[in-house]
Amino acid sequence: MDPGDIHRLRTALRDLVALSTIPAAWVGREPSAVAAGLADVLVGSLHLDFAFVRLCDPNGGAAVDVTRGDAWKAFPQWLHRHLAAVGHASRKEVVPDVGGGLEPCRGLVMPIGVNADGGLVAVACDRSDFPSETDQLLLSVAANHAATAFQSARLVHERRRAEEELRQARDGLELKVTERAGELRQTSAELQTILDASPVGIVLFGRDQTVRRCNAAFERLVGWTADEIVGRRLRLPESIEKRWTSLMAQLNRGERFSGLEIRITRKDGSEFDAALACAPFADERGGPAGFVANIEDISDRKRAEEALRRSEAYLAEAQRLSHTGSWARDIVTNQYTHSSDEYAACLASIPNVIDRHGPNFSSAFIRRIESGTPKSSTKPPVNRWTMRWITAWSFRTEPCGGSTPSAIRCSASPAISSSWSAPLWM
Repeated sequence: MDPGDIHRLRTALRDLVALSTIPAAWVGREPSAVAAGLADVLVGSLHLDFAFVRLCDPNGGAAVDVTRGDAWKAFPQWLHRHLAAVGHASRKEVVPDVGGGLEPCRGLVMPIGVNADGGLVAVACDRSDFPSETDQLLLSVAANHAATAFQSARLVHERRRAEEELRQARDGLELKVTERAGELRQTSAELQTILDASPVGIVLFGRDQTVRRCNAAFERLVGWTADEIVGRRLRLPESIEKRWTSLMAQLNRGERFSGLEIRITRKDGSEFDAALACAPFADERGGPAGFVANIEDISDRKRAEEALRRSEAYLAEAQRLSHTGSWARDIVTNQYTHSSDEYAACLASIPNVIDRHGPNFSSAFIRRIESGTPKSSTKPPVNRWTMRWITAWSFRTEPCGGSTPSAIRCSASPAISSSWSAPLWM
């Protein structure tokens, strides 16, 4: 074998081995770096005077163009004319003279992939035997390695971009979740403060009528702690148990109710009177999810009402036994609001006396009442045929938050003495 051929073969093998190791250096590089690396290898390692590398993404991504050397100055125009004529570089083409230099320079255009879907490589060299079969082989190997590395780099780049977008989306979501969680904690703390500050017992029931949540006032009312009753159903009084089905149906229809008075048993077995008000709440689909119950201890009010009833009964009995009558008249509306049976029996009517004496008489009477000091006088009865004398007391009643009398109350009973003083209303 000719020594020259041996030298050329060794050179080709050396270059081929060198090109085979280059892809390892392109792993993880950006697509533009791969294209630039191939152009540098062609000019530097294969000793070419010009190199143009275009690497394309078959998936439609942007192509990368890199140029090294200036031996083929008119290459952009040549490539434009060539692509306009044939549409794409489907096969390699040798250009005998690229022109533009003092010495003839031969060129080679080689597509990458089918119909150059991976790009193309264009090189130029002033060697007279360029491009030899060895040159074409080395160019083909280098271009294919670069195309493979380019696609890998593109995939890595897309993956990194997707990972970065995913990381940003995750960070944004975590930030929103953190902010939302903070808002929910703040809202929950505010609601809990409102619940704890309320003097009325508040209980949240689920759809299964078990306790989900309650406030401190309810714990004080029933003697149970939240830990003891959450998740359990409260035992209802027998009187309300019979009506509970219809009340639950009312709540499930989205209707609330209030003012229901019941008896509730505490943890220690004692009972108290309570006023119950319930309002339903819905789930995210608008269906019934449970209800909120407000429970107010009305034991003091019930005792006050009972004491008032007893006082009224005692007063009525005392008036009956003492033959004392009473009446009341609203100053604003000039309407009588009360007149007892004993009053009618004791006297025909003090209001009739006032009405009989005309407006001046009533005005003088009311001015005496508005002084605020209870007045009394003894007066012969209107019906003198009864031969009875009466003593009348009158006083004013004050409205809530005001200073003007709102009503006049008077009582009358048989007088002890037969003498009588000047009438109160004169």
